[in-house]
Amino acid sequence: MDGQHASSFFAIPIELRRAVYAHLLSTAGQHIQYITGDDGIHHFRLTPCIVSAKWDEEELDGTERNPDKLYWVWGPIYKRRLSSSWGPHWMCEELAFNLPVCEHAHWKGSSTQEAGDIAPASLRGFASALRVCKRMYMELVEEATTGTDFHVTDLRTLKAMLDHRAPAPAPYSFEGSICPCISKLSITLSLPLAFFQAIEAVVYRASPDWEIASTSDIEDNSVGTWLHLHSRLLIQLPKLRKLRVWLDHNNDSYWSVVDERAILAPMEALRTSNPSLELVCVLPKLHPRIEDRQRHYLSVDVDEEEESPSRLVVHRFMRQRYRVVEDRDTGDKTVTIVPDFPVLYKHPLFDGRPLLDVEDYERALWRSGLDVRQHFMWLRPLSTDSPEFTSSGTEHEVNDQSPASYTYRIFSSN
Repeated sequence: MDGQHASSFFAIPIELRRAVYAHLLSTAGQHIQYITGDDGIHHFRLTPCIVSAKWDEEELDGTERNPDKLYWVWGPIYKRRLSSSWGPHWMCEELAFNLPVCEHAHWKGSSTQEAGDIAPASLRGFASALRVCKRMYMELVEEATTGTDFHVTDLRTLKAMLDHRAPAPAPYSFEGSICPCISKLSITLSLPLAFFQAIEAVVYRASPDWEIASTSDIEDNSVGTWLHLHSRLLIQLPKLRKLRVWLDHNNDSYWSVVDERAILAPMEALRTSNPSLELVCVLPKLHPRIEDRQRHYLSVDVDEEEESPSRLVVHRFMRQRYRVVEDRDTGDKTVTIVPDFPVLYKHPLFDGRPLLDVEDYERALWRSGLDVRQHFMWLRPLSTDSPEFTSSGTEHEVNDQSPASYTYRIFSSN
């Protein structure tokens, strides 16, 4: 490797160079994507994360994704954001793929703007600096892999990262230098409900020795990638010290229909194999009516004497309220309100109350046998002047597995 002795940059002390590298890495992390280039060759790409590190402590119901100041105008950009498989990292997706971020003339003075036009050029500095020279590459990699959070938002990338590699990858490639040295990884997956149901079926079909079950039907698909995650992480990411897993499904059913213990079985195995790993699982809040200790990770109740045998750390977040539903007959996509627990969130009777107080109150009502939705439905205003609830809206069917268990109206924007 050329020592670059003629370079004035490498003549300064390493401490100052590290300060420069830290500036290049001053974002919330780096997103990893496994993409297909224009030449048809698959490769890894790094783009910056621009989401606040404390986003999961905020009350995000989906309205924050609307680029229009008129919140009841739901255009194609808003619908795309609500449907983003990147979950809370939807802004990072826009930056990564240079997607339009606004549609109207009152935004930044143009009819259409893209994320790459608005984002500072410095956000892309890390990926660009990796291509300067080999010496800078190695110093940057050392700086990044010891302190930077790396994010994965799709199973295709995760599978490509963790697949067995033969022959050995090139030393100055993502696979050969960055991936094996990653110490902090965040996996964020917003997937169809069918994916979680498929995992549950495989886990219980092979129970209790699901790990050694025949993999002929799952090895080459996303379910197999997830079920083998623990063993592959141990092999391909030997320096991993911190792992954060965020999960949700994009269906209009409650999150609580998912069997969390089946889904997180690989995390339990990973925690057992590597007890020093700092592992945090971030899941949606559970609905008190259908939560089940056999299927879900519950906090210890006052009337419970035994704690969950799991050693996983589970944090909870409030699910996205606004979602996109496609009409099966017409193909039209409509923004609809899909409430999950707490259904009293932003209810006029509890406006201004702390969210935790509302949750505690509602949880007690559900556990007492009261149907909170039916009880408080008549108190929710359905004015014909309201842009959110209109007489031309669509009515949803009622069932216990769906948050749309009572009739409500939605505004359609085609």
